[in-house]
Amino acid sequence: MAGDLAECYAHEVLMGSGFPPERLVRAGAELSSIIETTGYGQVLDIHSSHMEEFCQSDLMRLHLWKTSRYTVQGPPFLSVHSWLAGTWTGT
Repeated sequence: MAGDLAECYAHEVLMGSGFPPERLVRAGAELSSIIETTGYGQVLDIHSSHMEEFCQSDLMRLHLWKTSRYTVQGPPFLSVHSWLAGTWTGT
């Protein structure tokens, strides 16, 4: 529940930040994507303990979806900041 509340608060702060609406929409979508991908990683993490064949590529996917998504892009919200600043050059 705490994570759900934190997600709501993050979106609330973002939407009330005063940035131009078109940037807020893109930044909000990116924030949602980060949260969604992290959730997939968490499901894979839980499911992995029951997988008979959990290989290195599964582990890499887990780290990509869960760990790197919220550790690198999550806390500093690098891509979200780029959208807000109008400097995003990625896809």
